[in-house]
Amino acid sequence: MTAAEGLDTLRRMLPPETLRALLFWCAVTLVAIAQGALLVRSIRASAPSSASPLRGRFGRAGELAMVALPALLLVLLLVLTWRATRAATY
Repeated sequence: MTAAEGLDTLRRMLPPETLRALLFWCAVTLVAIAQGALLVRSIRASAPSSASPLRGRFGRAGELAMVALPALLLVLLLVLTWRATRAATY
């Protein structure tokens, strides 16, 4: 079976809405795992016991904000994307 035949079979098995939702939730899962790993790493690295001269002028709170802000923006982007795909489906 070629890749094109496999994709054709998948398209026949799943309606486009289901395939879109499946791909979307796979992307959400991967983004959540990556952002979670970044948050955990940042929290551990910015613990008070690891005082580093390279911390910069923002300190621990600034570092955590610089990690949390993109995570929150990604959540907003995913919510807006989900709403747009749902609106286009119905």
